[in-house]
Amino acid sequence: MKMFGKILLLGASVFVWLGEANDMKECGKLFHPESRKCCKITSVKLNLGDNIKECIDAGKVSPLPSGASNKSPTCDLDMCLAEKRGILNDQGAIDKDKLKKAVETEFSSVPGLVEKIIKKCIEGDVSKYAPSDFCELINIRNCMMVQAYNECPDWDDTDANCKEIKNLIEKCEA
Repeated sequence: MKMFGKILLLGASVFVWLGEANDMKECGKLFHPESRKCCKITSVKLNLGDNIKECIDAGKVSPLPSGASNKSPTCDLDMCLAEKRGILNDQGAIDKDKLKKAVETEFSSVPGLVEKIIKKCIEGDVSKYAPSDFCELINIRNCMMVQAYNECPDWDDTDANCKEIKNLIEKCEA
C-alpha cells in the first residue's frame, strides 16, 4: 500500500462523504480509497494488520448506521484501532500526547509531515475536515490525509482522477 494511503489505516474506516455543504461533499473525494493510489511514495509502513483483523473480527466496522438519517459513519473501527494502538486515555478519549508520539514514531522518515500533522491535526482545529456529526477520530484522520497529500513529492499526474484530487487539496485545505 502506498505511503500516504497508510495514514488512513490509523483510522482505517472507508466511507463516502455525505456532508451537507457542496464544498464538504467535494472535499470528501480526497478521502475515497481510490485517491490513495495518487501518491507514489511507499516509505512509511504502519503495522496495523493484526489490529485491523481483530477489530473487524470483533464487528468493529464503520458502515453508515442502520436507519441513520444523517448518513454519518460510525466511529467503531477507528475507536477500536485507537485503543489497540494505545492512543486513548482511560475514559476512552483521544490522548493527544500519545497520538503525537505515535505520529512521531510512525512517520519519522518524513519530518515535515510529522510537524504538519501535529500542528494542524493534533493541536489544531480539525472540525473542517468532516461534517459536524462525524467523530473526532475521523476528523483527525482526514486532516492527516490532507497533510500527507500536501507533502507528497511524487504525485501521479497522468491519471485524471489524481489530477482532480491534486486540485482539490489546496481548495479543501483553505
